Amino acid sequence: MDLFGQLRREHEFGIGMIAGVAAKFSVHRRLARQAMGHALPPKHRYPERSKPKLGLIAAFIDKVLDEDRLAPRKQRHTARRLYRRILLRPTAKARPLIACIHDIIRTIQNEA
Repeated sequence: MDLFGQLRREHEFGIGMIAGVAAKFSVHRRLARQAMGHALPPKHRYPERSKPKLGLIAAFIDKVLDEDRLAPRKQRHTARRLYRRILLRPTAKARPLIACIHDIIRTIQNEA
């Protein structure tokens, strides 16, 4: 049985007070109030994070990957090779992690 259903049932047929229901199930009163108002808990919204290091080199990565689409398969950039090219750029003020480069390439390839 889901927690929201248990909380609503206990409020309606049991203790009857939000504070009592919250104490019985060891949850915050805010959660008990949410259970009384809605059948399902609200979706958690994660804020969009800024990417200060990747923002500087995103255009370069996109340009290289667009050029790679026209190249033969064996001549395309791997994530490691693309990372080395980023580090060799004269305007490389940001040094992103190679894992970030892997993630960017993966998302771009999944979109295409």
